[in-house]
Amino acid sequence: MNREVKETKVWKGDDFSVKSAYECVTNDAKGSSNATFKYLWMSKALPSGLTTTWRALLDRLPTRVNLNRRYVVVSTLICALCHD
Repeated sequence: MNREVKETKVWKGDDFSVKSAYECVTNDAKGSSNATFKYLWMSKALPSGLTTTWRALLDRLPTRVNLNRRYVVVSTLICALCHD
């Protein structure tokens, strides 16, 4: 623990709950009021599908290129499907 660092409140809502986190995500998808994210979170799809779609829209899927950009060692950057 670092006693020199002052603690700050990060959560901007009242008390943290799953409901308040969901409302935060549906109202403000990563600082954007983009309608795509609102429709995505309102859909009746499975949570795993919603999360994967959300990550794909934000370019956060763990692809070889993204892993390499984050300095994770990958064997090769060549696409396994198209060899490009």
